[in-house]
Amino acid sequence: MDQAIADGVDIISLSIALQRLPYYDDVIAIASLSAIEKGIVVVCSAGNDGNSNSMNNGAPWITTVGAATLDRSLTASMTLDNNLTVEGTSYFLVSAYITDKPLYYGKETVKKATCDFGALDPKEVDGKVVLCDNTTEFDVGQQKEHGL
Repeated sequence: MDQAIADGVDIISLSIALQRLPYYDDVIAIASLSAIEKGIVVVCSAGNDGNSNSMNNGAPWITTVGAATLDRSLTASMTLDNNLTVEGTSYFLVSAYITDKPLYYGKETVKKATCDFGALDPKEVDGKVVLCDNTTEFDVGQQKEHGL
C-alpha cells in the first residue's frame, strides 16, 4: 500500500480479507489509515469467513463491500375459485381481493412457466393474474421492470 500511496493513486481496492484483529494489530486497517490521510479512498472486501453477523475490514475509514442474500421473502397467497390456495412471492405488498380476472400460467414452455425474460407476450397476459413457477431460477425484478 505504501507504493500505491507514493504513486499518487486515487483509489485502492483490496479484494483480500485477513483474520479479524484489533485495529492496532490489523495491517490492512493501519495501512488504509495512512492512505486515507493522503486523500486516497480505500475499498476492501468484507470476506467470506465467520458467522452471518460478522465481516472483515470493518474499520470505519474503509469502504467495505460484500454480497449477501435475503433471509426472508415477500410472501403472498392467492385463493382460487375452487378454494385452492397458491403460496408464493409477490411485489404487491397489500392485501387485495381480485375477482373476475383470469389466471395465466404459461404451461406450454418452461420459459413461459417461469416467466423467463422475453417469454411472455404482453398482449397474452394483459388483464390477467400471472402465475410464475419459481422452482427454477428467474429474475422477478427484471420482469417487474419490464411490466410483465
